Amino acid sequence: MALDRAEAHRALRVTRDRMIVSLAEAVDARDHPTGGHSRRIQALARAIGQGLGLDPDLLDYLDTAALLHDIGKIGVRDAVLLKPGDLSQAERREVEQHSLIGARILAAAGLREEVVQAVRHAHEWFDGTGYPGRLAGDRIPLLSRIVAVADAFEAMTADRPYRRGTTWENALAELQRQAGTQFDPRVVEALCEILSDPDRRARLAAEISAVSASGGDPTADLHPVEASQLLAKTFYALAWYFIEGFEQTAGPELAERLLDRLPVIPLFEPSASRDGSVSVSHATVLRRLDQYRQQLRDLVEQAQQVCGDRICRNLLHEAVRNLPPELREPSGFLLRGVLPESPSSNGLRA
Repeated sequence: MALDRAEAHRALRVTRDRMIVSLAEAVDARDHPTGGHSRRIQALARAIGQGLGLDPDLLDYLDTAALLHDIGKIGVRDAVLLKPGDLSQAERREVEQHSLIGARILAAAGLREEVVQAVRHAHEWFDGTGYPGRLAGDRIPLLSRIVAVADAFEAMTADRPYRRGTTWENALAELQRQAGTQFDPRVVEALCEILSDPDRRARLAAEISAVSASGGDPTADLHPVEASQLLAKTFYALAWYFIEGFEQTAGPELAERLLDRLPVIPLFEPSASRDGSVSVSHATVLRRLDQYRQQLRDLVEQAQQVCGDRICRNLLHEAVRNLPPELREPSGFLLRGVLPESPSSNGLRA
């Protein structure tokens, strides 16, 4: 009975989360017809949060808040939200209510207080002239300060139907000009450090590109639990078929050594809740995706040391063909950027 109740509770939570995300995406489509706005902010915010050293729980809350930061716009009239010209004072006050509306929606849905407060204060300014609370400095929740920087950066760099987005460098320069006024200087500096590191910048660009591409992510419409399960099933099936093909080429001894390098990556993570329960969030899904891709890169690079690039690519393509049909599309998503340009200098030797 206890297990039945736990499963029923999880099913209700999945349904609730799906409804909230669907509502947020409906608002996103209404305000940003090119799509992907909140997902790009989510990717940017998470990269900044990692750069600031946030713990896994805070990253999860940040991930949810970034995705849902504008959900309160559901309560703003189209005539105001989509008005092409300047807003009157009354109309501006109506728009500014969306932060409070969003916070009420999320609180009523039972989301964590950290998420609710992050959404409520995502439009505060560092100097205290923002809304809705006119909070300043460290009185503004850190998650809100991160979402504010990610939101502004996305707004400047993303293409819109009426204009092309500016370059990352131009957007970053504008954020630096507004640091200490609109934005937290520490958060802006964290983004600067990400974009000045070629590897971190490339990873962020790839993630933003993936979430911007229509239909590019087969997990985008899934609940995090289902997305994690799909990625895990695809990763282990793909790795198994690849190693199986490698064994036929290089022999069982080297295949066993390759298999030993394959870690067990947990599907769920310990939660900070008192009952010791486990949870999966969108941030967990992104972490798992990074881990699975890195592990596939390692497997392929090690195998390349033995049988070369061309044969390895053929083994990988054959592994994909051996997958059940429902895993082939997710495998293409999982393999983005996996094949290196050249094999690494250290690995298995025949």
